[in-house]
Amino acid sequence: MLVMQISILLIVAVAGAAVVFTRQPGEQAIGISFFGLVLALMFFIFQAPDVALSQIVIGAVALPLMVLLAIAKVRVAEIEQRQKEERNQEEQQAKSHSEGSGASQDQHAADDGRPSAEGAR
Repeated sequence: MLVMQISILLIVAVAGAAVVFTRQPGEQAIGISFFGLVLALMFFIFQAPDVALSQIVIGAVALPLMVLLAIAKVRVAEIEQRQKEERNQEEQQAKSHSEGSGASQDQHAADDGRPSAEGAR
C-alpha cells in the first residue's frame, strides 16, 4: 500500500507540473482535467472516496469546462473587435476617398473658370 501511495503522489506532482508548464490555455484545460482525475485517484487510494467523487465532478469536469467556455468567449470577443476595427478603417478610407475626390472636382471647376462650391458661399 505504501508503494501505491508514493507512486500516486509522484504522478500528482508530475501532472501538476505539466499543467503549470503548459502555455496554451486550451491545453491547460485538458491538463487540469487530467490532473483532477489523478487527484481523485489519489483521494481514493488514501481512502476518501467521497472526496474523490467530489473531485471528479468539480476538478475533472466543471473547472475545465468553465475554462474552455471562458476561452471561447474571449476569442469571440476578439473576433468581433477585429471586425469592428476593420469596418471603421473601411469607413474612414471611403470617407477620405470621397473627400479627396470632392476636392479634386472643386479644383477642376476652378481651373475651368467656373465657381467652385466653396466660392459660391
